[in-house]
Amino acid sequence: MRALLPILCLALVGCGSLSYTVKEYGVQRPVAYRSPQQNTWIIDQPDRGRMLVMLGPMSAFGHGYAQGVTLGLAHVMDLKEDMTATAQSYLASTGRKARTTSARELLRGQWEVTYELHR
Repeated sequence: MRALLPILCLALVGCGSLSYTVKEYGVQRPVAYRSPQQNTWIIDQPDRGRMLVMLGPMSAFGHGYAQGVTLGLAHVMDLKEDMTATAQSYLASTGRKARTTSARELLRGQWEVTYELHR
């Protein structure tokens, strides 16, 4: 149940791809990872060449707070570049040489990043 907590928390924000996220990542436990960009939770699936990169609770709060304080004028949730860089940094931290090939937002603050390992 604890492994589902990050996904269920993010489900409160929106449910566009919730069934996909739960089906594909729901039983795996996330790993906390601090990148130069932000605090994140990562569920890595090396056998499938993809990972789920999610904002950690404090990073998500910070992004939401900035949106609220500026009455929605702060566009802090365009995170594709940050999430891709976080995925690249995480892969390097595990000793894998890889390049990210795509990133798509599944839910707000939750990105699926695909990658290829260098042979």
